[in-house]
Amino acid sequence: RKRLLNILQERARDLGVDNLTFGQADILALGQRADRFDLIESSGVLHHLSDPMAGWRVLRGLLAPGGLMRIALYSRRARAGFDDVRAVVPAEAPVIERVRAARRAVMSLPAGHPARALLRTADFYAASGVRDALLHVSETVVDPIWIDGALRELELRFVGFELPDPAILSLYRRHCRDDPSALDLSVWDAVEAERPDIFLGMYQFWCREA
Repeated sequence: RKRLLNILQERARDLGVDNLTFGQADILALGQRADRFDLIESSGVLHHLSDPMAGWRVLRGLLAPGGLMRIALYSRRARAGFDDVRAVVPAEAPVIERVRAARRAVMSLPAGHPARALLRTADFYAASGVRDALLHVSETVVDPIWIDGALRELELRFVGFELPDPAILSLYRRHCRDDPSALDLSVWDAVEAERPDIFLGMYQFWCREA
């Protein structure tokens, strides 16, 4: 991580960008900062905490009035069946052997198994991607109803999903023709129940103060 920070700092210098500040910290300790931010993005972080809401509350406290948040979380439905793969991956083997075992397990799954959807992702064909998708020690999965409750608790308003395919909106409109903005998370829950692979990567969505 320190090396990544160094690379980012060097890249900023090379581009002549001098108004950026880089740092590394425990997300749960960020609440001590006095800064407030107009835009906060958290992608691939909260769902690896033992309590995702604890981290999200900290970030919410750092949001400036009128600010925006971009959040990414794992889908419970999209990741259904992943435990079938993890169950056959040796826990104590070196990482690269665990990655190879996970790949073999996915490829040997029967047709129609939900975890075979990984074969359609770029992550499956990179060791780091397989490790991120399947081999984290802590993972929390959620659904649109959970997101709706979390937003209400944090006094945030849902602004919309980033969709992997704009055609997905047609599925939403089959359920709800009177909401062109597609902002009803209970409708999205129904859509995902029909098409569990829609958010295979992650839910990626925007929200702001309610």
